[in-house]
Amino acid sequence: MNRDEHLSRYDAYVAEVSNELNLGKSIDSEIREHFRRMEEEFYIPPRDAVRTVIRMMKKRLFDEPSVSAWLGDSVGNSLDRFDFTLSNLDQKIERMKQFIREYLTEASEEE
Repeated sequence: MNRDEHLSRYDAYVAEVSNELNLGKSIDSEIREHFRRMEEEFYIPPRDAVRTVIRMMKKRLFDEPSVSAWLGDSVGNSLDRFDFTLSNLDQKIERMKQFIREYLTEASEEE
């Protein structure tokens, strides 16, 4: 079985994920690849991986990235507690500035 035939066996599952998330065909190859990985790397058959793939795609497409994902350090983890989203952005920026000021003050006192 060649690679295209192997991946086409996921078509029904790809359609199910696309329909659930109201996605177009442009992202089908990515969804198909998730099913392939779930089966080949984690030994999870496609019928059992549908909910997992839906969750993965929702997170990738619809969740806003956290500050710690951008910064990748302890400062970013601390900033996540501010619930960084686009709503009330001005207030959140001011709270972040205050946090950074306090953090820098604490860091300079420790030196």
